[in-house]
Amino acid sequence: MTIRGDLLDWPRVTYAKTGNGSILVLCRVEKEGKAGHTLFDRELRMPMTAINPPAACETKDDVRAEIDRIDKALIELFAERHSYVTRMAEIKTDPHEANDPVRIEAVIARVRDRAAGLNLDEDQAELIWRTLIGWNINYEKGIIIARTRKG
Repeated sequence: MTIRGDLLDWPRVTYAKTGNGSILVLCRVEKEGKAGHTLFDRELRMPMTAINPPAACETKDDVRAEIDRIDKALIELFAERHSYVTRMAEIKTDPHEANDPVRIEAVIARVRDRAAGLNLDEDQAELIWRTLIGWNINYEKGIIIARTRKG
């Protein structure tokens, strides 16, 4: 079974269930850079113990098992995201660079649009992202300040 959808900044994502109980995520990413548009293929394998749509869950335990599965995947995605935030902090040279209001508002606008498209409360999605972004700003500033004090 293959499901197509959007995953944040990745315009084309294909999810495929593999035979060993994992989900294969194939991403075709197009980014504009100095050399023009570049396509990247990205493959992620996420272990999945079960994939039941909400309507197929008959008990609280069924629902909790699916929520636990999703929480595990979210933590893994947050860890991956965190590695990029850390790299961003290594690239930036001034603590003031950590707070980019124009970028933040563009991200929030995309999050709200995507949330609305998924029938998710836009205010709730925005709150989650603003909290995440706020934490990342403080984290980046801490790394940059610590590095400049050493140097």
